Amino acid sequence: MNSKAPTMLRITILRLIPNVRFGRWLTALIIAVIGLAIFGLAGFLVDYDAERFGYYFEWPPALFFISAVAYIVPVFHFITERSFAALDDLAPHLDDSVSIPQLRTSIEQRTWAWHLRCALFAVLLWLVQSYMLAGSFRLMWFYLTDGYVSFVMSVGSLFVWLAMVIAMRALADNARLFGRLSADLRVDVLNPASYRPIGQMAISSTLVVLGAQALLPIMWMDGTVSIWTTLPAVILFLPLLLYLTLVPTLPLRRELRTQKGAAIAAVQQAINALPRPQEGLNPSDVQQATVLMDYRQHLNALPEGPFDFPAIVRFSLYAIVVPLTWAGAAIIEIFVNMILGT
Repeated sequence: MNSKAPTMLRITILRLIPNVRFGRWLTALIIAVIGLAIFGLAGFLVDYDAERFGYYFEWPPALFFISAVAYIVPVFHFITERSFAALDDLAPHLDDSVSIPQLRTSIEQRTWAWHLRCALFAVLLWLVQSYMLAGSFRLMWFYLTDGYVSFVMSVGSLFVWLAMVIAMRALADNARLFGRLSADLRVDVLNPASYRPIGQMAISSTLVVLGAQALLPIMWMDGTVSIWTTLPAVILFLPLLLYLTLVPTLPLRRELRTQKGAAIAAVQQAINALPRPQEGLNPSDVQQATVLMDYRQHLNALPEGPFDFPAIVRFSLYAIVVPLTWAGAAIIEIFVNMILGT
């Protein structure tokens, strides 16, 4: 007797995006407005009783919590749509046994158990980070129960962890899916359309990590930086950045290198079979040799991976944003200190 298939649900943060024009922008705006209202109330209470609540409340971390969630949710939806587009582009080059609708479902839907594991892992990461910041479980509990201001400042990072863990776990699953899909792909080194969509999808998948890292300087605007506010995310998610780019593309790289090597060897063999110049060449031999050598040069110039030049440039621009924002934050801080004379 076959066991009942598990119920599949659309990934939580995808369900936050309405199916309307500019739906991603609308969701980002709603998240920002709700976040500003929640933390704005905390700021109002601080103004009302600064001696008590001012110890807990800081706008830079609050703005980071709001910005991170408002960024991760729509960007993950964008990456999912790009993954669907990659599937559609690859469809003519896949075996007939591969079901595109089934693959689309596996990209955007997960089981209840999957969602629960992501939530529990996010809570665990939040608890570890909170302990590192507080220094003891007693202080952790105190911050959670002392009042509205300390509660929202403590719980704000949990929503960032939830959004990040769900997005990264789903993207890691999708990277493995595209990696396995390479086995059913009729790759042709001479036809970039048969493999480049995977490279484009892999580059797009890095946007969640790189964008979240670029937002970290928001927390540094008050001049105080704790390594426990940034180090956990860097340690956990930078390796995932490599995972997202390598897992779906390494199988293709091996196949492309094999095909390219075989094609170059075949052309070289044909060149070797032509008469040598000292043996005397007729015009047809010269023409054939020229064509073969031009073809060999073309083959040598072919990429050995599924990344074209625009994709490489795009990834370079994504990656350079992170150190630029970090350096920019440091320069602004120095400039402000110079003006204030501190």
